[in-house]
Amino acid sequence: MQAARTGGGQPAAPWRLHAVAAEPAELTRVAFRQPAGCGLGFYTGDDGYLYVDSLRIDDVRDQVAESPFYLYSKDRITANYTAYAEVRSSMRTFA
Repeated sequence: MQAARTGGGQPAAPWRLHAVAAEPAELTRVAFRQPAGCGLGFYTGDDGYLYVDSLRIDDVRDQVAESPFYLYSKDRITANYTAYAEVRSSMRTFA
């Protein structure tokens, strides 16, 4: 593999990659934990199962013939669009 060159034809400084492993903050873990069947979007229920829009993902997977498959949260998409539309409607546009 050849080294990248700068505009002056000289080799560029080598890239350095550092990885850091850390435990997520406790608040981050709690943010996606909701009572089973009572959350918005993707979350882990208090029963330990993964949910999307109040549906257990294992139950959805059992009904889908193909794997892997795409699974979207209609409730999360709708909530995000509604929030965007509300902010957008309050903004003045440039004429």
